[in-house]
Amino acid sequence: MSHFLILILLAFALLVALFRNAECDYTLCMRPGVALLVLWCLIALPVSSAADQSPHELYDAINALRLDPAATYQLSAANRIELRRGDVEIYFEEGKLAFLAPMDGRVTGFVFSGRGHALAFPREPVEKQQMAHFLGAPVLDQEFLTAYVRFTDDAADDLLRQFHSVNLVPQLDTAFASLSDPFVAQFNASQSLRILEDRLSQNPKPYFYAALEGAETGSFDLLFDPQRREQVLLGQRRKSGNFMYYDVWASYSVPGSTPPSIDFHALDYTLDTTVQPDNTLDATAAVHLRAETSGERVLTFQLSRALHAETVSDDQGKPLAYFQNEGMNLQERSVRGNDYLHVVLPQPSRKDQELTIHFHYRGNVIEDAGNGVLFVGARESWYPHLGDQADFASYNLTMRWPRHLKLVATGAKLDEQNSGDFHVGHWRSDKALAIAGFNLGEYASSSIAAETRTIDVYANRQLEQALSNRLDAPDPSSLPSVDVPFRMPGGNSRAAMQPPTPSPADALKQLGKEIDSSIRFYENFSGPFPYRTLSVSQIPGTFGQGWPGLLYISTFSFLSPEAQNRAGLSSTRQEAFTDIVPFHEVAHQWWGNVVGWSVIAISGSMRQSLIISRYSLRIAESPPSTNFASGLNDTANSSKRKFRDQTRLRAKLERCFSATG
Repeated sequence: MSHFLILILLAFALLVALFRNAECDYTLCMRPGVALLVLWCLIALPVSSAADQSPHELYDAINALRLDPAATYQLSAANRIELRRGDVEIYFEEGKLAFLAPMDGRVTGFVFSGRGHALAFPREPVEKQQMAHFLGAPVLDQEFLTAYVRFTDDAADDLLRQFHSVNLVPQLDTAFASLSDPFVAQFNASQSLRILEDRLSQNPKPYFYAALEGAETGSFDLLFDPQRREQVLLGQRRKSGNFMYYDVWASYSVPGSTPPSIDFHALDYTLDTTVQPDNTLDATAAVHLRAETSGERVLTFQLSRALHAETVSDDQGKPLAYFQNEGMNLQERSVRGNDYLHVVLPQPSRKDQELTIHFHYRGNVIEDAGNGVLFVGARESWYPHLGDQADFASYNLTMRWPRHLKLVATGAKLDEQNSGDFHVGHWRSDKALAIAGFNLGEYASSSIAAETRTIDVYANRQLEQALSNRLDAPDPSSLPSVDVPFRMPGGNSRAAMQPPTPSPADALKQLGKEIDSSIRFYENFSGPFPYRTLSVSQIPGTFGQGWPGLLYISTFSFLSPEAQNRAGLSSTRQEAFTDIVPFHEVAHQWWGNVVGWSVIAISGSMRQSLIISRYSLRIAESPPSTNFASGLNDTANSSKRKFRDQTRLRAKLERCFSATG
């Protein structure tokens, strides 16, 4: 295959380039040897100096890098050119390799076209299983035709050393550079921020990224980045219908590696959010944080791509440089954007320095599921969030929303009042939280008060349009199966009769009682319930989430067994939504929201054990008609059957949890 045809494949690779959170959050830094640096400087002159450049000017300069026609090498199989990162091996067997022009004497990438081979050998059984699921084998063993490679580590020095040892000299090849440059220009933006971060840091963390065009698999990514807890990432972006997904073939840490250091820690968030009548947000955030290390300038916040940051400033109101899906319009953001906002400090941080960053942002993260059913789509990124859910901070929320809606949020509710066409409410965390969230809708509600806590359950009176359509379908047997957050097998069974469309609000009191009972059960093992209020809110979809003091529970969990049956749920899926999902999320109030996600391997196992125990207790206490074995007639052997079914259920749930986490 000619190099021209091979390079054309790069255009297709653009459609499946590494998703932004991987593009920017995953990558390494150069340690050039003096002799090789001198050699490289003889090959090409620096493009520019970063001394007096602003962050955006430096970013643009990195983005503008193109191949150096005079730094092209013709490789053959006899040369045995290779790169190794951890247990990943990349062989460049035959073809052309051209470096990007250096910046300030440092090379940050190259393009290869020809024939190469990539090998990776994950050590952990779960990673081997994941690899086998996607590739049919527990190892990566793929031939590739092109490679776009960026790095801040010593990859260029390594290659130059190998070229020198086999007497390879650079050649002038303007045609190869001209063919490659259009594709390089489109790829660069995916890596420029990661390179910029190392350029601005006094403690760079060198990374290596390769986008390879596999002969059989199509484009896939290889990443080695010490900024990640799991330094190695192998995966591929894939489109299904109108959505893009990222298939993680393997993600694991290198033996002997240390977790990345935390550069900044958020101490408290002050969020002032207005939900406009059209459901868009107009919000400000003040994030008070502390530098945990010296010498860093870039902070990465999670912020939904659907929200546009209009201003970012410091305590004195001075603008700060920031990057958010640079060069993309709204449509491009939705397809290939990311949910990150990168803020650049004017000076390197000093350890224990405290500062506050102010944000103003607008956009729409509230989705309309039809029939007046609203829900928050970007639950993790509706405000600028620093760190992950292992990082705890204090929260002070001021929320404004249209008067015809009810709004629930994390934290202790201080007050609520009317202000014109809006409600205004204030919530404050009485202990550090891992994350903040809210939900809203035209809710009906019900409350259960205990001595130390209150449970408030909220649900819409109408079903979301998609679910309503399922229930109103003239031929229920034609409905597609319903997925659930747990992989539980089971066939579809549907009722022949079609009574009126149910209302999620009908289940408020019963669901509240069951959640209260589950809290009492968990308190025996995990200690007192950690919050004064638990708000349970309905959300369309086939999942649940447990934020601190706020649950998002699938509409299916609000439906009666008869309505679930009409909606196409098998008996085992009905069990999942009725008896597992709500209590799984309740368990997160301790395991995940108090015991942080940094110890999720421990807390997850404990949480799963408690859920299994809780469900087994429900079975033991259930009358025969609602028992897990309700399809069997109660006989003299009912106790034996009950024990057998509990044993099978526990095994099934354990397999389910091990498969889904």
